[in-house]
Amino acid sequence: MDQPAECYRNRVRLGCLGCLTAILMVGILAGAVGGLAWGGWRALQDPRLEAAAFTPADGARAQQKLLDLVHRPRSRGSGGPVVLSEQEVHALLAPRIADLADLPLREASAALVGDTLEVRGRLPLAVLLGEPPFAGLATLLPQAWLSRLLWLRVRTGVRIERVDTPRGRRFVRFDPTYVAIGRQRVPALLYRLLLPPSGVQLLRWPAPASVEDVRIEPGRVVIRTTS
Repeated sequence: MDQPAECYRNRVRLGCLGCLTAILMVGILAGAVGGLAWGGWRALQDPRLEAAAFTPADGARAQQKLLDLVHRPRSRGSGGPVVLSEQEVHALLAPRIADLADLPLREASAALVGDTLEVRGRLPLAVLLGEPPFAGLATLLPQAWLSRLLWLRVRTGVRIERVDTPRGRRFVRFDPTYVAIGRQRVPALLYRLLLPPSGVQLLRWPAPASVEDVRIEPGRVVIRTTS
């Protein structure tokens, strides 16, 4: 066999393999960039939101139900479950979410979606990029982008967390199952990375010792106490 011809064929094979590898890498890179561009565009879009209409009376009624629950003696029995309607939940949370989370949250609202609680509001992009590992990215963007308001939606399940202490403390625990920026869904675990510690603290609230169970049902929240 002619040695120069064989060397030429080997170079051709290597060249084709290198070309194919380059094409694949360009395709993967283009797909990643395209995916990022598409996701970024969707994050800028306003989602279609519906919120239950409420009145100040709904908020006052919800507050009174919770106050009665807190002051209910554990030894007196359950007295039946405490039920909050979706209007009462919205009226209770919407005016307070921003203060509770210590966030510049605008147009806050709450809704019951299936067996989850959805909390939503608009935040400046700078807030969502304020914590590691995203903080470095904020230094690369113009101020006009950082001040843009984006919709953040978080859906959580709810459960009672019991802490093994002499007093048997209990907490209402919210577990994020769905997180979206604008219309773009992102992994739920990003909730802890996107928001400052004050926002993460909202996932755990102290509960009265009499609270046995909390469930979200269609259109209402049911709080059951110990008998």
